[in-house]
Amino acid sequence: MHLFSFQKAYRAIRAAILLLVLTLFCKATIAQNVPFLVKRRGVPLVKNYSSRNYKADPVNFDVTQDKQGVLYFANSSGVLQYDGVNWQLLNLPNQSRAYSLAYDKNQNRVYVGGVGDFGYLSCDQFGNTNYISLKPLIPTKHRNFKHVWLTYVTDQGIFFSTTSGVYIFKQGKIKVIKPSGKKLFHTAFYVKGNFYAREWGVGLQKLQNERLKLVQGGEAFIEERIYAMLPFDEKRILIITRTQGLLLYDGNQFSPWKTEISPQYLKDAIVYFSKTLGDKYFAISTARKGIIILDKQGRIVQQIDESTGLANPYILNILLSKDGNIWVVKIEGISQITLNTPFSLYNQRVELNSNISTSAIIDNQAYFGTIQRGIFSIPWNKTPDYKEINRLKLLNDQINNIFDITAQNQELLVGFNAGIWIYNPKTKQGYTIAKERYTWKFITVQKKPTILLAGARDGLLKIIQKDQQWQAISVKGNRESIPYLAEHKVGQLFTSNDNGVLSKIILNPSLDSVISQQTYDTLQGLPSHQGNRVFQLKDQIVVATQQGIYRYQESQDRFEPHPDFAKVIGNTPVRFAKGDKKGNVWLWIGQPNDLNLVFLKKQGAHAYQLVKTPFQKLKNTFTELGTHINPIDEHNVIFSTPEGAAHYDPSIKVNYDRPYLCLVRKVETIAEQDSLVFGGSFLDSLGRITHLQPSKSTLSFPYTHNDLRFSFAATYYEDSDRLRYSYQLEGFDTDWSSWSANNQKEYTNLREGTYTFKVRGKNIYDKVSTVATYTFTILPPWYRTWWAYLLYGLGAIGLLVGGSAGYSRVRNRQIRARNQELERAVTERTEEILAQKEEITQQAEVLKATNDELKKANVLIKEERDEKVKIYLQEATEATSKLQQIQETLTQKGAETTQKLLANEINTAGELSIIQEKVRSEFPDFADEIDKALADKKITKAIWQVGYCLKLGRSPADISKILPLSNRTVSVYGTRLRKMGVLEAVKK
Repeated sequence: MHLFSFQKAYRAIRAAILLLVLTLFCKATIAQNVPFLVKRRGVPLVKNYSSRNYKADPVNFDVTQDKQGVLYFANSSGVLQYDGVNWQLLNLPNQSRAYSLAYDKNQNRVYVGGVGDFGYLSCDQFGNTNYISLKPLIPTKHRNFKHVWLTYVTDQGIFFSTTSGVYIFKQGKIKVIKPSGKKLFHTAFYVKGNFYAREWGVGLQKLQNERLKLVQGGEAFIEERIYAMLPFDEKRILIITRTQGLLLYDGNQFSPWKTEISPQYLKDAIVYFSKTLGDKYFAISTARKGIIILDKQGRIVQQIDESTGLANPYILNILLSKDGNIWVVKIEGISQITLNTPFSLYNQRVELNSNISTSAIIDNQAYFGTIQRGIFSIPWNKTPDYKEINRLKLLNDQINNIFDITAQNQELLVGFNAGIWIYNPKTKQGYTIAKERYTWKFITVQKKPTILLAGARDGLLKIIQKDQQWQAISVKGNRESIPYLAEHKVGQLFTSNDNGVLSKIILNPSLDSVISQQTYDTLQGLPSHQGNRVFQLKDQIVVATQQGIYRYQESQDRFEPHPDFAKVIGNTPVRFAKGDKKGNVWLWIGQPNDLNLVFLKKQGAHAYQLVKTPFQKLKNTFTELGTHINPIDEHNVIFSTPEGAAHYDPSIKVNYDRPYLCLVRKVETIAEQDSLVFGGSFLDSLGRITHLQPSKSTLSFPYTHNDLRFSFAATYYEDSDRLRYSYQLEGFDTDWSSWSANNQKEYTNLREGTYTFKVRGKNIYDKVSTVATYTFTILPPWYRTWWAYLLYGLGAIGLLVGGSAGYSRVRNRQIRARNQELERAVTERTEEILAQKEEITQQAEVLKATNDELKKANVLIKEERDEKVKIYLQEATEATSKLQQIQETLTQKGAETTQKLLANEINTAGELSIIQEKVRSEFPDFADEIDKALADKKITKAIWQVGYCLKLGRSPADISKILPLSNRTVSVYGTRLRKMGVLEAVKK
């Protein structure tokens, strides 16, 4: 009783601690909230799910999310649940469609509107999600309705909106508001604490004192459809209509909101239900144009449609999820759009379908050079035309393998695999110089800004402009490939060739001839002769090596590890380095097959902060062919990706430490036919769904069901396929498992006891989730229950006492028979002596010796008989002592300790007695022989017991579980019995 009370208290304390931790997590989330920003540049990351993924009807009408992070979708087949790993479909009564969903955070309950029915989701005793209908609460005369198009959770109750009435569920009762006359409701909204309904033939109405009243000017919407009413600011509401466009309502009048979207554009787009995104944006769903995101200044920030990644533009509804991204439900499929990120893409969606190798911003125009597709341009200044800033224009597709772009005198110089292409943005004309010269890299000569030097595959080029025409002059004295080039002083260059061999080149004053060239290797401080790439960070010459970044010490003409960078990246291999105007440094680090982008933020004269978390999202997507970085300013960084380019805005802050949950979603017993014993949810004492296991929900499984499978998921949806999991079974595992992508774990042959399964997740940013737990008990088999042990103990005692007494009787009979045999021998000998009386004289001495031998034999017989009696008495005494010990233990220490004591006796007495009976029944000759060997003291009692077990075919491992002997000792005893001939020899 005391132990049970302690366990209950422990579980209650544990639940309270978990609840406290969850509360602290929630507070931490609020405290760490950062402004929600949507980028204009680039296209967002979109992931599409089709009916093939979620195994249900393609059409989805609504979406919501509970506090555990689980997503729910109103689908034509029912309600879909998605936890980031698995989709699960819940059918509604009569297999009807689900049209609307709403989440009540106070009750942690999802309400569902279907066809002719509405209710909420709960779970049964096994944790399986089920549907609870509220229809029985509806007055009988109001039960005839069809589609529940909209559902709202409000302070005034739960509103279920149909065309024939609005049903309000509150405190276990349902009130019904009917439209006037024979009219029908169209749409309804809950905004700023008020419920509005648009009624055909009446207009826009507001619920006041449980009655709908026409708002001032509401008759303007008698025939005008309203698809959204959203809070705009403290006083106004944004109204989105089908034909009149966007309106602002201040409670008295409706006025047009001037934006970049015309009413005609919205009319053509066919608007549907829309949502606010944070406090700065509005997401308008349409049937033809996808999603249009506006800011409060009326600018189009993003338009997400088929051209930017959506599989289908017909959007029915939108959800801003807990992680700041949006989920959209469509006429065909579901899409996840990652907006809460500083990253966006330039890829095939904006006509760029090749990874970029270089970029440049010149006169408010961005230029992207690619490996395979030529050179592209895009406006970079702030423009009112949203489409213009995200649609690239191909300038020249005849030049490929572009490696560098620079500008000089209002013209563009592009280095590529067949020369240098000169382009004038004003005249839009271009021409090629240095034809067939594979040109890698440009630098502007210090103190001579009109002269450029270029590294080419066959040496250095001097580039000048003469008579408004650019010319390329070969620098004499160098013919090696120079993909990397940096200027230390005027006329003094450091270069790296294709193999990473580092050289210093001194040019003549005219910069057209090499005076000297020196190679640097380990003798000058570098870690290797090859694999070195030279870069210039402001006024410093640095070298990216396989062991970190090295710097040039001019006074010693040597290289040394750069102490400032070594503090943050150590000797990590570096492939590329680029500095920005503020002294920050961007690096590609790692090996070619495992490249990572990191940012070293300047913290002082000789200090940097390592920033790598944001770039974990793009980990393992970088290649050696695309190690380009262009830090334009504090809001714009361009770098290459395999599919094009990525845009990174460092000013957009994201809470990468946002807490999230890991959930045990399913527990099954494993057998020929698996059985689900837990479906993923619990009910607390108030009947609310929770992921925390109440103590009363701890299940006990019979020993025959001691094989279990656990399925789990972490509700983190950004790159959910890259989540990793670690688990531990308390009571079985000594430590947490290593991280893996497996979201299931099986345990087999669990012994009796109470276990707690624990699991946690890790996302792409290495943030670890909360720990999910599931406690359960495996019951012992019937033969290891306490009452079985008690019976075994009593039986063992009986066997010990009865066996000892029986054994004593048998041995006494054997001794008497032997004595009688000896007596007959003496009699026969005496008769022989009398018969040979005449030989007594001659054999006197022999007779005397014989008599002496007989005396000794009698003494030995007496001693042997006495010893046997002692053995039997000792065994009887031992049995009595064991009985007394068990009685005392039961009295002093209770049943539990007695149970353990009896367990030992069961193994040595109970099971051994059964074995002896079987052997004596099946092998009586063997039993007599080995009993005789024990009586003759040729073997010990332990060897005698081992012999019985071996005769019955038990292995040494099995015998060591019955007797307190090791496997080796059992084997030795068996060998001895075989040498004596008691046991048969082992057949080889």
